[in-house]
Amino acid sequence: MKFLLVLLLAFAGQAASAQFAGKLTYKLVNPNDILYMVYYQNGNDARVDARTVSKADTTQVTSTQDTLLFDIAGKKTTHLQYKSGNAYIMVNTATMTLQAMGGKGVPQQQLSVQTIGTETVDGYACTHYIVVGQIGSYTSKREVWVTTSLGTPGIQVAGGYLYWTPDFPQEIKLLAAGGAGVIVRSKISSPGLTIQMDLIGVDTKTPDASLFKVPARYSIVDRTQMTMPN
Repeated sequence: MKFLLVLLLAFAGQAASAQFAGKLTYKLVNPNDILYMVYYQNGNDARVDARTVSKADTTQVTSTQDTLLFDIAGKKTTHLQYKSGNAYIMVNTATMTLQAMGGKGVPQQQLSVQTIGTETVDGYACTHYIVVGQIGSYTSKREVWVTTSLGTPGIQVAGGYLYWTPDFPQEIKLLAAGGAGVIVRSKISSPGLTIQMDLIGVDTKTPDASLFKVPARYSIVDRTQMTMPN
């Protein structure tokens, strides 16, 4: 019951803000390379493309991540796998996990969100949050700075290859704490290493609907009936 209440509060907070439409570009600098992630949204449809370039030569693309297409309301993700030419349609991992746990959430990890306060980041008025996860004796902390000035995206780009869908436990906690909006900066630290992702580009022009369609060259593989092991 408590989990369902948090979920309802999270969705209510998200609905209260104008929906984001457009394109967001993120940059994450690693020790040897630079990761760029581009998020698109048009209504219920979203897309993420990602590529890594050499830090020594930024014109050299070292890897390209397969495209992900999201059906936000349907809680489904389509993975366009370049190498195989297949388009794998799957239920979001978070939703699949909840179904396997009988709707009770994921008890292995205890989550909380701390609200630090308001700050200006790269010219955006943001609220600074720390999302804390506890698994046994291990504690993880991810700092995020969220702005409401760009509207509320259906999915929050939270870190390197990390996309929080509305059913993601961290997303539910963050939205319930008031963190509905675009993540402008995300940072996670460990001894001797800090990894920071920044929003470096915003385009509020509505993306063309064709961006969210599976190209004809892909073979559809429907995996929505797969379930998580109990």
